[in-house]
Amino acid sequence: VKRAIAFVGRIQQERGVSEWIEIVKLFQQEELLIIGGGPLVTSMKKELPSAVFTGPLTNQEVQKKWIDIGVLLSTASYESYGLAMREALLHGVPVVSKENAGATELEKRYPNLIKLYKTKDQAQKYLKEFLERPLDNKEFDSFRKDFFTEQEESLIRLAKVWLNEV
Repeated sequence: VKRAIAFVGRIQQERGVSEWIEIVKLFQQEELLIIGGGPLVTSMKKELPSAVFTGPLTNQEVQKKWIDIGVLLSTASYESYGLAMREALLHGVPVVSKENAGATELEKRYPNLIKLYKTKDQAQKYLKEFLERPLDNKEFDSFRKDFFTEQEESLIRLAKVWLNEV
């Protein structure tokens, strides 16, 4: 059973690293998986000595890690598109995210796959729910279908712009 609570991205202040640490400290029995590198790696390692730190990984290496992740916790205050969140959902991994533009748009469409928090207590509650009651992989099918359809439409629009067919 995938159980790890994951951080995926650059380990820097803008990603809400100190908030991520505060939220996960209650989950001592869970595996904490931190994928990425950045200026706050050393302090994060001091705060979470039992966490698994992969360091920076290639895209291929990251794809192999999703199988171990039970939930992605995103604590960034600002997220326009939410690439890691979309990647998680494609891999059947639910997301707990701080309220921000990228996450709000996803949550409106897929409220059972992504939960938004305002307070650390809410974040902890949602993490606990996803870990105790993992979602069936089928629940992610509508997201996957929509994602591929939208990517295709975006590429067609882009190609038309390049070919001056707009």
